[in-house]
Amino acid sequence: PYTAIATGTVGAILYFSSSKLLLKMQIDDVVDAVPVHWVCGIWGTIAVGLFAAPDEVELYYGTGSCGLLYNSYCNGKGAYQLAAQLCLIAAVMAWAGGLA
Repeated sequence: PYTAIATGTVGAILYFSSSKLLLKMQIDDVVDAVPVHWVCGIWGTIAVGLFAAPDEVELYYGTGSCGLLYNSYCNGKGAYQLAAQLCLIAAVMAWAGGLA
């Protein structure tokens, strides 16, 4: 539960900050799509790379992966999960940017 609280708290701060930044920059985003879907989506993807519990990952996906904060529980492979999440962000941004 503490990881959900941390993820939600950081997500809320990022949402409000990015929403205020758009207003300050006078960028019209009436429904706050950028703060919700882009900024918080990136944070949610990174949060998996930080907070993925090794027992849950093993149970649901059958891999020895885990989040960076559980690095000692999965033989120091926590950075691999975070790197995979960052690659996913880059791939989605390239794909979505190509469609825009």
